[in-house]
Amino acid sequence: MTTECSKKLKLLFTIAISVYGLTFIFGFNFSTYLWILFGFLVAFGVYSAVTVITMACSFNDCVEAKNELSEEVKEALAYFEGIGFLCSTAAMSGTPTHSFSSN
Repeated sequence: MTTECSKKLKLLFTIAISVYGLTFIFGFNFSTYLWILFGFLVAFGVYSAVTVITMACSFNDCVEAKNELSEEVKEALAYFEGIGFLCSTAAMSGTPTHSFSSN
């Protein structure tokens, strides 16, 4: 992971230095260079947001995995009831089984 980060950081610095050199070759000043870097940052942010939204919209539910997981939960509940651990489905669903009274 460290080598990946260092490679990406080297690439980022290479791009930044190249853009810096190109802005001065074409006769632009330092503020133009900063605006170009800001434009790259905005473009990357838009690309990232579009990628995340696209992935979230195209996320498919896996019915087989849902059924397999519910079967495993049923097996676990049966196992715990078999060893004497009391487990109610009300506790699993989030509905309270006790009511506390204040004195």
